[in-house]
Amino acid sequence: MAREAISIDTIHGDVANLAHLLDEIAGKVVGMNHPPEIRHELYRVGALLWIARDAAESLETQIEQNIGTLRAGERRQ
Repeated sequence: MAREAISIDTIHGDVANLAHLLDEIAGKVVGMNHPPEIRHELYRVGALLWIARDAAESLETQIEQNIGTLRAGERRQ
């Protein structure tokens, strides 16, 4: 089975979708009314989700800033 090449535009879209997904999940977790016995753990989960969301947004920005160079690299291959 031959592998289909993945374009930088596909990757860019997937990273943007991941950032949005993480943002929604983090908002839900942080906004929930947590039972006291698990509150600390869920706050940590929320914090980790925010970190993951920020990393995905940073990657999305880096792709946007370098999209021309990345596309040129695709054409050379």
